[in-house]
Amino acid sequence: MLAGCDDSTPLGRRDHAIVVMLVRLGLRAREVAALSLDDVDWAHGEMVVRGKGDHTERLPLPVDVGEAVVAYLQDGRPKTTCRALFQVSVSRSRVAVPGLGTPRTARRGAVMSALAPTLEAYFTERLVHQRQASPNTIVAYRDAWRLLLMFAQQRIGTEPCQLDLADLDAPLVAAFLEHLETERHNSVRTRNARLAAIRSFFRFAALRHPEHAAVIARVLAIPTKRCERAIVSYLTAAESDALVASPHNDTWHGRRDHTILAVALQTGLRASELTGLRNRDVELRAGAHLRCWGKGRKERATPLRPRTVSVLRTWMKECAGRPEDPLFPSRRGTPLSRDALGALVAKHATVAAQRESSLAPKNVTPHVLRHTCAMALLRGGVDRSVLALWLGHEQVETTSMYLHADLSIKERALDRTKPPHVRPSRYRAPDRLLAFLKEL
Repeated sequence: MLAGCDDSTPLGRRDHAIVVMLVRLGLRAREVAALSLDDVDWAHGEMVVRGKGDHTERLPLPVDVGEAVVAYLQDGRPKTTCRALFQVSVSRSRVAVPGLGTPRTARRGAVMSALAPTLEAYFTERLVHQRQASPNTIVAYRDAWRLLLMFAQQRIGTEPCQLDLADLDAPLVAAFLEHLETERHNSVRTRNARLAAIRSFFRFAALRHPEHAAVIARVLAIPTKRCERAIVSYLTAAESDALVASPHNDTWHGRRDHTILAVALQTGLRASELTGLRNRDVELRAGAHLRCWGKGRKERATPLRPRTVSVLRTWMKECAGRPEDPLFPSRRGTPLSRDALGALVAKHATVAAQRESSLAPKNVTPHVLRHTCAMALLRGGVDRSVLALWLGHEQVETTSMYLHADLSIKERALDRTKPPHVRPSRYRAPDRLLAFLKEL
Protein backbone atom coordinates (compact mmCIF):
# COMPACT_ATOMS: atom_id res chain seq x y z
CA MET A 1 0.00 0.00 0.00
CA LEU A 2 2.84 2.37 0.85
CA ALA A 3 4.51 1.61 -2.47
CA GLY A 4 1.32 2.70 -4.20
CA CYS A 5 1.58 6.22 -2.73
CA ASP A 6 3.49 8.54 -5.06
CA ASP A 7 5.60 10.70 -2.71
CA SER A 8 6.44 13.05 -5.57
CA THR A 9 2.91 14.53 -5.53
CA PRO A 10 1.04 16.34 -2.73
CA LEU A 11 -1.81 13.83 -2.93
CA GLY A 12 0.64 10.95 -2.65
CA ARG A 13 2.33 12.50 0.41
CA ARG A 14 -1.05 12.94 2.08
CA ASP A 15 -2.07 9.35 1.32
CA HIS A 16 1.34 8.08 2.52
CA ALA A 17 0.89 9.88 5.85
CA ILE A 18 -2.65 8.50 6.28
CA VAL A 19 -1.63 4.91 5.48
CA VAL A 20 1.36 5.04 7.84
CA MET A 21 -0.88 6.37 10.61
CA LEU A 22 -3.50 3.67 10.03
CA VAL A 23 -0.94 0.85 9.95
CA ARG A 24 1.34 1.98 12.77
CA LEU A 25 -1.20 3.32 15.25
CA GLY A 26 -4.15 1.08 14.36
CA LEU A 27 -6.55 4.04 14.21
CA ARG A 28 -10.01 3.88 12.70
CA ALA A 29 -10.60 5.74 9.45
CA ARG A 30 -13.00 8.22 11.07
CA GLU A 31 -10.45 8.88 13.86
CA VAL A 32 -7.82 9.85 11.28
CA ALA A 33 -10.36 11.98 9.39
CA ALA A 34 -11.28 13.83 12.60
CA LEU A 35 -7.70 14.81 13.51
CA SER A 36 -6.86 18.51 13.61
CA LEU A 37 -3.57 20.41 13.73
CA ASP A 38 -4.23 21.20 17.38
CA ASP A 39 -4.31 17.48 18.23
CA VAL A 40 -0.58 17.05 17.53
CA ASP A 41 1.91 18.10 20.22
CA TRP A 42 5.07 18.51 18.18
CA ALA A 43 7.19 19.47 21.17
CA HIS A 44 6.50 16.28 23.14
CA GLY A 45 5.80 13.92 20.21
CA GLU A 46 2.22 13.16 21.21
CA MET A 47 -1.20 13.31 19.64
CA VAL A 48 -4.80 13.33 20.87
CA VAL A 49 -7.24 10.90 19.23
CA ARG A 50 -11.02 11.04 19.67
CA GLY A 51 -12.26 7.48 19.40
CA LYS A 52 -15.48 5.52 19.59
CA GLY A 53 -18.06 6.72 22.08
CA ASP A 54 -16.39 10.15 22.28
CA HIS A 55 -13.45 8.54 24.11
CA THR A 56 -10.29 10.69 24.02
CA GLU A 57 -6.86 9.11 24.13
CA ARG A 58 -3.29 10.40 23.99
CA LEU A 59 -0.87 8.42 21.81
CA PRO A 60 2.87 8.73 21.23
CA LEU A 61 3.83 9.96 17.78
CA PRO A 62 6.32 7.48 16.24
CA VAL A 63 9.20 8.86 14.23
CA ASP A 64 8.07 7.40 10.88
CA VAL A 65 4.53 8.68 11.40
CA GLY A 66 5.76 12.14 12.39
CA GLU A 67 8.10 12.33 9.38
CA ALA A 68 5.31 11.32 6.99
CA VAL A 69 2.91 13.91 8.44
CA VAL A 70 5.58 16.65 8.37
CA ALA A 71 6.41 15.85 4.72
CA TYR A 72 2.73 16.34 3.88
CA LEU A 73 2.43 19.54 5.91
CA GLN A 74 5.58 21.06 4.43
CA ASP A 75 4.66 20.45 0.82
CA GLY A 76 1.10 19.37 0.21
CA ARG A 77 -1.49 20.66 2.65
CA PRO A 78 -3.39 23.73 1.37
CA LYS A 79 -3.39 26.91 3.40
CA THR A 80 -6.93 27.27 4.76
CA THR A 81 -8.65 28.56 7.86
CA CYS A 82 -9.77 25.02 8.64
CA ARG A 83 -7.74 23.22 11.28
CA ALA A 84 -8.32 19.72 9.90
CA LEU A 85 -5.04 17.80 9.64
CA PHE A 86 -5.92 16.01 6.41
CA GLN A 87 -7.90 17.68 3.65
CA VAL A 88 -9.75 16.26 0.66
CA SER A 89 -7.82 18.15 -2.01
CA VAL A 90 -4.19 19.14 -1.75
CA SER A 91 -1.83 21.36 -3.71
CA ARG A 92 1.90 21.82 -4.03
CA SER A 93 1.94 24.49 -1.33
CA ARG A 94 3.69 24.78 1.98
CA VAL A 95 1.89 25.19 5.28
CA ALA A 96 3.61 26.48 8.38
CA VAL A 97 4.26 24.01 11.18
CA PRO A 98 5.83 25.25 14.45
CA GLY A 99 9.58 25.29 13.90
CA LEU A 100 9.41 24.13 10.29
CA GLY A 101 9.67 27.37 8.32
CA THR A 102 7.43 29.85 6.50
CA PRO A 103 4.72 28.74 4.06
CA ARG A 104 4.29 29.73 0.45
CA THR A 105 0.94 30.74 -1.02
CA ALA A 106 -1.58 27.95 -1.39
CA ARG A 107 -4.90 27.64 -3.07
CA ARG A 108 -7.95 26.82 -1.00
CA GLY A 109 -8.79 23.09 -0.68
CA ALA A 110 -11.92 21.24 0.34
CA VAL A 111 -11.86 19.95 3.91
CA MET A 112 -13.39 16.77 5.27
CA SER A 113 -16.76 17.71 6.72
CA ALA A 114 -18.69 16.07 9.54
CA LEU A 115 -21.22 14.63 7.07
CA ALA A 116 -18.91 12.23 5.21
CA PRO A 117 -17.53 10.25 8.20
CA THR A 118 -20.92 10.28 9.93
CA LEU A 119 -22.69 8.96 6.84
CA GLU A 120 -20.06 6.25 6.48
CA ALA A 121 -20.44 5.28 10.15
CA TYR A 122 -24.21 5.22 9.77
CA PHE A 123 -24.07 2.61 7.02
CA THR A 124 -21.15 0.53 8.32
CA GLU A 125 -21.90 0.65 12.05
CA ARG A 126 -25.57 1.42 12.59
CA LEU A 127 -27.18 -0.43 9.67
CA VAL A 128 -24.75 -3.30 9.12
CA HIS A 129 -23.45 -4.14 12.61
CA GLN A 130 -25.91 -2.72 15.13
CA ARG A 131 -29.23 -3.21 13.35
CA GLN A 132 -28.11 -5.97 10.96
CA ALA A 133 -30.33 -4.47 8.30
CA SER A 134 -31.20 -6.61 5.31
CA PRO A 135 -29.40 -6.03 1.97
CA ASN A 136 -32.64 -4.66 0.50
CA THR A 137 -32.89 -2.05 3.28
CA ILE A 138 -29.27 -0.99 2.84
CA VAL A 139 -29.70 -0.65 -0.92
CA ALA A 140 -32.89 1.41 -0.50
CA TYR A 141 -31.26 3.74 2.03
CA ARG A 142 -28.15 4.02 -0.13
CA ASP A 143 -30.22 5.04 -3.18
CA ALA A 144 -32.11 7.63 -1.12
CA TRP A 145 -28.87 9.26 0.00
CA ARG A 146 -27.32 9.17 -3.44
CA LEU A 147 -30.33 11.05 -4.80
CA LEU A 148 -30.23 13.57 -1.95
CA LEU A 149 -26.50 14.28 -2.32
CA MET A 150 -26.81 14.71 -6.10
CA PHE A 151 -29.76 17.06 -5.58
CA ALA A 152 -27.81 19.08 -2.99
CA GLN A 153 -24.85 19.33 -5.35
CA GLN A 154 -27.04 20.76 -8.11
CA ARG A 155 -28.92 23.03 -5.73
CA ILE A 156 -26.05 24.69 -3.83
CA GLY A 157 -23.09 23.90 -6.09
CA THR A 158 -21.05 21.96 -3.50
CA GLU A 159 -19.41 18.62 -4.12
CA PRO A 160 -20.92 15.76 -2.07
CA CYS A 161 -17.60 15.17 -0.28
CA GLN A 162 -17.60 18.81 0.89
CA LEU A 163 -21.21 18.97 2.10
CA ASP A 164 -21.73 19.54 5.79
CA LEU A 165 -24.70 18.64 7.98
CA ALA A 166 -25.68 22.30 8.08
CA ASP A 167 -26.07 22.26 4.27
CA LEU A 168 -28.77 19.58 4.48
CA ASP A 169 -31.26 21.73 6.34
CA ALA A 170 -35.04 21.38 6.40
CA PRO A 171 -35.72 23.67 3.38
CA LEU A 172 -33.30 21.68 1.21
CA VAL A 173 -34.73 18.32 2.30
CA ALA A 174 -38.27 19.58 1.68
CA ALA A 175 -37.24 20.78 -1.78
CA PHE A 176 -35.69 17.37 -2.45
CA LEU A 177 -38.94 15.61 -1.53
CA GLU A 178 -40.85 17.96 -3.83
CA HIS A 179 -38.32 17.22 -6.57
CA LEU A 180 -38.99 13.49 -6.22
CA GLU A 181 -42.71 13.95 -6.83
CA THR A 182 -42.69 16.65 -9.50
CA GLU A 183 -39.58 15.93 -11.57
CA ARG A 184 -38.88 12.24 -10.95
CA HIS A 185 -42.63 11.47 -10.81
CA ASN A 186 -42.27 9.26 -7.73
CA SER A 187 -45.37 8.24 -5.82
CA VAL A 188 -46.16 9.54 -2.35
CA ARG A 189 -45.19 6.15 -0.92
CA THR A 190 -41.75 6.39 -2.53
CA ARG A 191 -41.39 9.95 -1.25
CA ASN A 192 -42.19 8.80 2.29
CA ALA A 193 -39.72 5.90 1.99
CA ARG A 194 -36.93 8.33 1.01
CA LEU A 195 -37.86 10.57 3.94
CA ALA A 196 -37.67 7.57 6.29
CA ALA A 197 -34.08 6.92 5.16
CA ILE A 198 -33.17 10.58 5.76
CA ARG A 199 -34.81 10.63 9.19
CA SER A 200 -33.03 7.47 10.25
CA PHE A 201 -29.64 9.03 9.50
CA PHE A 202 -30.44 12.31 11.25
CA ARG A 203 -31.53 10.46 14.39
CA PHE A 204 -28.14 8.74 14.32
CA ALA A 205 -26.32 12.04 13.73
CA ALA A 206 -28.15 13.79 16.59
CA LEU A 207 -26.10 11.90 19.18
CA ARG A 208 -22.80 12.47 17.41
CA HIS A 209 -23.16 16.11 16.49
CA PRO A 210 -25.11 18.03 19.14
CA GLU A 211 -23.73 21.25 17.63
CA HIS A 212 -26.18 20.68 14.75
CA ALA A 213 -29.12 19.90 17.03
CA ALA A 214 -31.28 22.73 15.65
CA VAL A 215 -30.81 21.68 12.02
CA ILE A 216 -31.42 18.02 12.87
CA ALA A 217 -34.58 18.78 14.85
CA ARG A 218 -36.09 20.75 11.96
CA VAL A 219 -35.36 17.93 9.49
CA LEU A 220 -36.87 15.33 11.83
CA ALA A 221 -39.99 17.51 12.10
CA ILE A 222 -40.76 17.14 8.37
CA PRO A 223 -43.97 15.05 8.30
CA THR A 224 -44.82 12.13 6.07
CA LYS A 225 -47.41 12.83 3.41
CA ARG A 226 -50.74 11.06 3.49
CA CYS A 227 -51.61 9.12 0.37
CA GLU A 228 -54.63 7.43 -1.11
CA ARG A 229 -55.02 3.72 -0.46
CA ALA A 230 -56.52 1.98 -3.45
CA ILE A 231 -58.46 -1.26 -3.09
CA VAL A 232 -56.16 -4.19 -3.73
CA SER A 233 -56.30 -5.76 -7.17
CA TYR A 234 -56.63 -9.53 -7.47
CA LEU A 235 -57.59 -12.20 -10.00
CA THR A 236 -60.73 -14.27 -10.09
CA ALA A 237 -60.54 -18.08 -10.25
CA ALA A 238 -61.12 -18.04 -14.03
CA GLU A 239 -58.44 -15.39 -14.54
CA SER A 240 -55.96 -17.35 -12.40
CA ASP A 241 -56.57 -20.53 -14.40
CA ALA A 242 -56.08 -18.64 -17.66
CA LEU A 243 -52.82 -17.13 -16.42
CA VAL A 244 -51.35 -20.46 -15.28
CA ALA A 245 -52.32 -22.09 -18.57
CA SER A 246 -50.77 -19.35 -20.75
CA PRO A 247 -47.09 -20.58 -20.79
CA HIS A 248 -46.25 -23.15 -23.48
CA ASN A 249 -45.19 -26.41 -21.83
CA ASP A 250 -43.23 -27.51 -24.90
CA THR A 251 -40.33 -25.16 -24.01
CA TRP A 252 -38.01 -24.99 -21.01
CA HIS A 253 -38.96 -21.37 -20.30
CA GLY A 254 -42.65 -22.24 -20.57
CA ARG A 255 -42.41 -25.08 -18.05
CA ARG A 256 -40.44 -22.88 -15.67
CA ASP A 257 -42.91 -20.01 -15.97
CA HIS A 258 -45.87 -22.39 -15.50
CA THR A 259 -44.31 -23.64 -12.24
CA ILE A 260 -43.57 -20.10 -11.02
CA LEU A 261 -47.14 -18.94 -11.63
CA ALA A 262 -48.63 -22.01 -9.97
CA VAL A 263 -46.41 -21.63 -6.88
CA ALA A 264 -47.01 -17.87 -6.64
CA LEU A 265 -50.79 -18.17 -6.80
CA GLN A 266 -50.90 -20.97 -4.23
CA THR A 267 -48.32 -19.71 -1.71
CA GLY A 268 -48.64 -15.92 -2.00
CA LEU A 269 -44.89 -15.41 -1.70
CA ARG A 270 -43.39 -11.98 -2.31
CA ALA A 271 -41.34 -11.44 -5.48
CA SER A 272 -38.04 -11.43 -3.56
CA GLU A 273 -39.07 -14.60 -1.72
CA LEU A 274 -39.90 -16.39 -4.98
CA THR A 275 -36.65 -15.45 -6.69
CA GLY A 276 -34.65 -16.35 -3.58
CA LEU A 277 -35.93 -19.92 -3.33
CA ARG A 278 -33.36 -22.74 -3.53
CA ASN A 279 -33.91 -26.42 -4.21
CA ARG A 280 -33.19 -27.19 -0.55
CA ASP A 281 -36.16 -25.00 0.47
CA VAL A 282 -38.67 -27.43 -1.07
CA GLU A 283 -40.03 -30.46 0.77
CA LEU A 284 -42.24 -32.67 -1.42
CA ARG A 285 -42.64 -35.69 0.85
CA ALA A 286 -45.19 -36.02 3.66
CA GLY A 287 -46.17 -32.57 4.88
CA ALA A 288 -45.08 -30.89 1.62
CA HIS A 289 -44.11 -27.23 2.09
CA LEU A 290 -41.82 -24.40 1.04
CA ARG A 291 -39.42 -22.62 3.40
CA CYS A 292 -38.47 -19.03 2.74
CA TRP A 293 -36.89 -16.04 4.43
CA GLY A 294 -39.32 -13.13 4.28
CA LYS A 295 -39.43 -9.51 5.28
CA GLY A 296 -37.55 -8.76 8.48
CA ARG A 297 -35.48 -11.95 8.00
CA LYS A 298 -38.37 -14.06 9.34
CA GLU A 299 -38.37 -17.70 8.24
CA ARG A 300 -41.71 -19.30 7.51
CA ALA A 301 -43.02 -22.52 5.98
CA THR A 302 -45.94 -22.53 3.54
CA PRO A 303 -47.84 -25.80 2.89
CA LEU A 304 -48.35 -26.98 -0.67
CA ARG A 305 -51.44 -28.47 -2.31
CA PRO A 306 -51.15 -31.83 -4.14
CA ARG A 307 -51.53 -30.14 -7.52
CA THR A 308 -48.66 -27.72 -6.77
CA VAL A 309 -46.54 -30.59 -5.41
CA SER A 310 -47.00 -32.46 -8.68
CA VAL A 311 -45.96 -29.43 -10.76
CA LEU A 312 -42.91 -28.80 -8.58
CA ARG A 313 -41.85 -32.46 -8.61
CA THR A 314 -41.91 -32.52 -12.42
CA TRP A 315 -39.94 -29.27 -12.65
CA MET A 316 -37.28 -30.26 -10.12
CA LYS A 317 -36.84 -33.65 -11.78
CA GLU A 318 -36.21 -31.89 -15.09
CA CYS A 319 -33.70 -29.42 -13.62
CA ALA A 320 -31.92 -31.98 -11.40
CA GLY A 321 -30.08 -29.15 -9.64
CA ARG A 322 -28.00 -29.20 -6.49
CA PRO A 323 -29.60 -28.27 -3.16
CA GLU A 324 -28.03 -24.81 -3.21
CA ASP A 325 -29.06 -24.03 -6.82
CA PRO A 326 -31.93 -21.59 -7.52
CA LEU A 327 -35.33 -23.25 -7.78
CA PHE A 328 -36.26 -20.97 -10.69
CA PRO A 329 -33.02 -20.20 -12.56
CA SER A 330 -32.39 -18.16 -15.64
CA ARG A 331 -30.83 -19.73 -18.71
CA ARG A 332 -27.41 -18.88 -17.22
CA GLY A 333 -28.24 -20.72 -14.01
CA THR A 334 -28.44 -17.57 -11.91
CA PRO A 335 -31.48 -16.58 -9.81
CA LEU A 336 -34.15 -14.54 -11.58
CA SER A 337 -34.22 -10.85 -10.75
CA ARG A 338 -37.41 -9.18 -9.57
CA ASP A 339 -37.58 -7.26 -12.84
CA ALA A 340 -37.37 -10.51 -14.82
CA LEU A 341 -40.12 -12.02 -12.68
CA GLY A 342 -42.35 -9.00 -13.25
CA ALA A 343 -41.70 -9.12 -16.99
CA LEU A 344 -42.66 -12.78 -17.33
CA VAL A 345 -45.86 -12.30 -15.27
CA ALA A 346 -46.86 -9.34 -17.45
CA LYS A 347 -46.06 -11.29 -20.64
CA HIS A 348 -48.24 -14.24 -19.72
CA ALA A 349 -51.01 -11.95 -18.45
CA THR A 350 -51.16 -10.40 -21.94
CA VAL A 351 -51.51 -13.86 -23.46
CA ALA A 352 -54.12 -14.92 -20.89
CA ALA A 353 -56.16 -11.78 -21.62
CA GLN A 354 -56.97 -13.25 -25.04
CA ARG A 355 -58.86 -16.05 -23.24
CA GLU A 356 -60.20 -13.99 -20.33
CA SER A 357 -61.07 -10.48 -21.49
CA SER A 358 -61.49 -9.29 -17.90
CA LEU A 359 -57.69 -9.51 -17.53
CA ALA A 360 -57.05 -6.85 -20.17
CA PRO A 361 -57.62 -3.72 -18.02
CA LYS A 362 -55.74 -5.17 -15.03
CA ASN A 363 -52.08 -4.45 -14.32
CA VAL A 364 -50.97 -7.95 -13.32
CA THR A 365 -47.76 -7.99 -11.25
CA PRO A 366 -46.21 -10.59 -8.91
CA HIS A 367 -47.81 -8.74 -5.99
CA VAL A 368 -51.25 -9.09 -7.58
CA LEU A 369 -50.70 -12.87 -7.47
CA ARG A 370 -49.96 -12.51 -3.74
CA HIS A 371 -53.24 -10.60 -3.28
CA THR A 372 -55.04 -13.32 -5.25
CA CYS A 373 -53.78 -16.00 -2.87
CA ALA A 374 -54.85 -13.92 0.14
CA MET A 375 -58.35 -13.35 -1.24
CA ALA A 376 -58.77 -17.09 -1.98
CA LEU A 377 -57.77 -17.95 1.60
CA LEU A 378 -60.10 -15.30 3.04
CA ARG A 379 -63.06 -16.51 0.99
CA GLY A 380 -62.25 -20.04 2.09
CA GLY A 381 -62.93 -19.04 5.68
CA VAL A 382 -59.32 -18.73 6.87
CA ASP A 383 -59.01 -16.59 10.00
CA ARG A 384 -57.20 -13.28 9.62
CA SER A 385 -54.51 -14.23 12.16
CA VAL A 386 -53.73 -17.38 10.15
CA LEU A 387 -53.76 -15.30 6.95
CA ALA A 388 -51.18 -12.94 8.47
CA LEU A 389 -48.96 -15.89 9.37
CA TRP A 390 -49.38 -17.39 5.88
CA LEU A 391 -48.35 -14.16 4.15
CA GLY A 392 -45.62 -13.24 6.63
CA HIS A 393 -47.24 -10.01 7.85
CA GLU A 394 -45.90 -8.49 11.05
CA GLN A 395 -49.34 -7.41 12.26
CA VAL A 396 -52.81 -8.93 11.83
CA GLU A 397 -54.22 -5.45 11.07
CA THR A 398 -52.34 -5.49 7.75
CA THR A 399 -54.77 -8.09 6.41
CA SER A 400 -57.71 -5.70 6.83
CA MET A 401 -57.14 -4.42 3.28
CA TYR A 402 -58.42 -7.77 1.98
CA LEU A 403 -61.68 -7.31 3.89
CA HIS A 404 -62.22 -4.03 2.03
CA ALA A 405 -61.57 -5.73 -1.32
CA ASP A 406 -64.05 -8.60 -0.81
CA LEU A 407 -67.58 -7.39 -1.63
CA SER A 408 -69.10 -10.76 -0.73
CA ILE A 409 -68.25 -10.18 2.95
CA LYS A 410 -70.02 -6.82 2.87
CA GLU A 411 -72.98 -8.34 1.05
CA ARG A 412 -73.37 -11.02 3.72
CA ALA A 413 -73.30 -8.32 6.39
CA LEU A 414 -76.00 -6.35 4.54
CA ASP A 415 -78.14 -9.45 4.11
CA ARG A 416 -78.12 -10.06 7.85
CA THR A 417 -79.39 -6.55 8.55
CA LYS A 418 -81.93 -6.24 5.69
CA PRO A 419 -85.61 -5.44 6.38
CA PRO A 420 -87.96 -8.47 6.21
CA HIS A 421 -89.58 -7.40 2.91
CA VAL A 422 -86.29 -6.82 0.99
CA ARG A 423 -84.81 -9.58 -1.16
CA PRO A 424 -81.11 -10.41 -0.47
CA SER A 425 -79.61 -9.35 -3.82
CA ARG A 426 -77.96 -6.41 -5.58
CA TYR A 427 -80.02 -3.72 -7.29
CA ARG A 428 -80.30 -4.07 -11.05
CA ALA A 429 -81.77 -1.13 -12.94
CA PRO A 430 -84.36 -1.95 -15.69
CA ASP A 431 -83.45 -1.31 -19.32
CA ARG A 432 -85.57 1.88 -19.56
CA LEU A 433 -84.02 3.27 -16.42
CA LEU A 434 -80.55 2.45 -17.68
CA ALA A 435 -81.27 4.35 -20.88
CA PHE A 436 -82.51 7.32 -18.86
CA LEU A 437 -79.46 7.25 -16.59
CA LYS A 438 -77.08 7.15 -19.55
CA GLU A 439 -78.68 10.30 -21.00
CA LEU A 440 -78.22 12.31 -17.81
